[in-house]
Amino acid sequence: MLCLAVTANAQPGRGPGGFGFGGGFDSSLFLLRNDDVIKELEIVPEQQEKLQALGERMRDEMRDMFSGMRDLNEDERRERFAELREKMADMQAKMKEDVDDILLPQQKDRLAQIQFQSQLRRGGQTGGLTSDAVVEALDISEEQL
Repeated sequence: MLCLAVTANAQPGRGPGGFGFGGGFDSSLFLLRNDDVIKELEIVPEQQEKLQALGERMRDEMRDMFSGMRDLNEDERRERFAELREKMADMQAKMKEDVDDILLPQQKDRLAQIQFQSQLRRGGQTGGLTSDAVVEALDISEEQL
């Protein structure tokens, strides 16, 4: 499931599993499973355990959310997807809060940099240097855009 979400995140305009949830799923938890990122951020074993537990909880929640989808007809599936969009947004916000609680401030800052670099490398729709996150971080004015 985690691999599906990473793959989907690499596809612009697709959400987990390629179901078209829009914008993709936040990849920070997935990046934190990468050995190079763990080393770069100096993640300690206690943090790794908490991140692994968070990943397992998310996997279980996603499985529950998508269970029974194949048994629905097209109209029911469309309605269910609309409901899932909201749940996915809530889940992503909660996941970000949980990751922020686990990481130290300098780890969060560096993770955000790595995440942005990763999105640029994959050709994601980050807006490059005019994305909201970059504009805010660099305090870019309207004239500078």
